[in-house]
Amino acid sequence: MRTETLSIRTLTVGVLLVLGIVPIAHTLMAKLHFRDAALESKVKSLSRVVEVAAREVLNNMEADMIESANAVQARPDLRTAYRQAVEGNLEPLKEALDDPFRKGFVSARLIDLAKLRVYGADHRPLAQSRLGQTGIGPDLPPFLRERVHNRTGVDRLKAIGGLWRSPDGPRYSIVVPVGGLHAEGYLELVADPIYNLARVGDMVQLPLAIDAIDGDRLFQSERFQETEEHLPVPYLLRDETGAPLLRLQIFENVADLYADMHNTQVVMTIGFVGLTVLTLLLAVWLLGRFVVDPVRVLAEDMERCRRGDLCFSREGHCLKEISTLFKMFREMTRELKARSDQLERQTLEDALTGIANRRHFDAALESEWRRAVRNRTRLALLLIDIDEFKAYNDTLGHPAGDACLRQVAQTLEASVTRAGDLVARYGGEEFAVILPNTDEHGAREIAARIRQELKLHQIAHPSSRVAPVLTVSIGLAIAQPEQTAVVADLVIAADAALYEAKAAGRNRISIAAPHRRPQPPGSEQIA
Repeated sequence: MRTETLSIRTLTVGVLLVLGIVPIAHTLMAKLHFRDAALESKVKSLSRVVEVAAREVLNNMEADMIESANAVQARPDLRTAYRQAVEGNLEPLKEALDDPFRKGFVSARLIDLAKLRVYGADHRPLAQSRLGQTGIGPDLPPFLRERVHNRTGVDRLKAIGGLWRSPDGPRYSIVVPVGGLHAEGYLELVADPIYNLARVGDMVQLPLAIDAIDGDRLFQSERFQETEEHLPVPYLLRDETGAPLLRLQIFENVADLYADMHNTQVVMTIGFVGLTVLTLLLAVWLLGRFVVDPVRVLAEDMERCRRGDLCFSREGHCLKEISTLFKMFREMTRELKARSDQLERQTLEDALTGIANRRHFDAALESEWRRAVRNRTRLALLLIDIDEFKAYNDTLGHPAGDACLRQVAQTLEASVTRAGDLVARYGGEEFAVILPNTDEHGAREIAARIRQELKLHQIAHPSSRVAPVLTVSIGLAIAQPEQTAVVADLVIAADAALYEAKAAGRNRISIAAPHRRPQPPGSEQIA
């Protein structure tokens, strides 16, 4: 049921009913399935504890393995042996890989090293240690090979690893680049995780057993006991592919748990009185949640509206009467906001042509420039000037000039079809077109389309020294903005290109770029 359909009277009656029903229901429910519920809750809680402890152990193990792997790959003898192996002599590299097993390595007391393997820059197997555990193949585990092959850029220099299953049991691998920042190949350190996972029992302070998925017992703590008085709490540890790998079990003393249950029942009886008090507090909370807080929120919204912030009110959860007030206020703010938005749109629109005005153009260009910097895309700008427009006004009059400006604006909007592009009146007889994510070829096409569309309209210009019909000169600039550049560079470049077009005889397109100095007239012009 929605709270908006409730009245204050209904809520009050409901609260009184709850005050009478809850204590009775509490007494009845406390006797039902208490033992089973407590056991289930205990199992879930301990299973979660085991999960957190196992993850903590594996995270520490991974950190120790990364430290050890980096120390091994940094040894000069290993790097020298790696270069000899690339040239075909593998024996020195195998000796270098056996050396940590003989002399020790960083974190030797913290991990059970199983194997060291080296791969070329193409991730193909090159050599592996002769010492260490047997039964481990020469190639990367499938999941790790896929991840390593798919890495690009600086990710190739990062350590990567995970838990996997080998023919001899669970293993944990870490792969680091050989050569530091100038990776020449890759070193894989393989360890047996059972040695580390055995610490989970010490962390949770309970007996621990670790079994393989096929049922083989891999580890059990010294104080391990599996009797009817001990409740097994299993946790299934999965490898990096999501497949089950190990079953970790801790054992809780059930006799102690049953004693705790008895104590809990005594406490719950005492808590009967406390529950009644809590129920009264709940009633107070309900009144605050569905009456007091909504009224406060409504008052705050009204105050913001009074100050000019025409936001929609935040209704939330409230009762029927208060919901009605919210709806009325929301309708009022919606109408006021619509009128405010209409006025704002009028301030961004050119009154004569109906397209964006200079203020709208400046804001849009700044916004598109910042977007291009973030996305590293190109930004193109067209500045368009009507040729001999003063002569047009002097000959045909200003009403005809106004009609001409409107027709040119309509032609520009018809020629620029993408949703993100913007056509604006730049000032007087000048117009501007912002073309986000557009290269020089695309900008040329749009500029040529504008001239072609105007040519098709055949607007007579009897006093023009350029042509008997209305023509335009277009300055085009393209940039790929950078953090160190400013948007004014693009405008200056487009303005310089427009100047070149006009100086070269008008009725043409001139192309420039912010990083290039203006070219002599006609050097990059399209008539």
